[in-house]
Amino acid sequence: YIILRLPQKGCLHSSAVCKKVLTPGLPTGLVPKLNTPSIMKILHTIHCLNKSWGGPSVCTYQLVKALNQTGTGTDLLSLSSNAEDDCIGTDPFIKYVEYDARTPLGVSRNFKQFLVENISRYDIVHVNTIWLWTTHDAVRVAKKHGMPVVLSLHGMLYPQALQVSRWKKQLALPIFQRNDLRCADVLHATSM
Repeated sequence: YIILRLPQKGCLHSSAVCKKVLTPGLPTGLVPKLNTPSIMKILHTIHCLNKSWGGPSVCTYQLVKALNQTGTGTDLLSLSSNAEDDCIGTDPFIKYVEYDARTPLGVSRNFKQFLVENISRYDIVHVNTIWLWTTHDAVRVAKKHGMPVVLSLHGMLYPQALQVSRWKKQLALPIFQRNDLRCADVLHATSM
């Protein structure tokens, strides 16, 4: 069983969509593991899949590739790379949108437009990384449509990581990041 972390009070998204995931016949907040390929469709999101971006891009790409190999329908939304040789993959499950990120927080109209136009094709949204507006858009659009959100932190809340681009994180936390963390149905964290 996977135990879901339930949203805390104070989530700024509609209370109708920040709710527990209930499975008939199971205790509240528990979802059974699937033993067979499912018809569930998952959308993973990440700001970019550049080799130069490091671990989160590689980890997310490998996870989505493995999910697809097991029969779990999974797509991966990412901004395209400005350098073609820096791109991790060109698999058919990757949905690249033209890179148009602006501001140090990575605001992208193309990323949000894909989400708004395609979100209804998915059952769950798995958002990878934090501190960027593309992450915020993925959480916000999913919650607006009543979808569960898994938020993978990829070590970005470790004290050492919080010191990198500290000013940006101090700006993002009260504007959107704290609320996104509260509204995620599942926080996926790893330890060192």
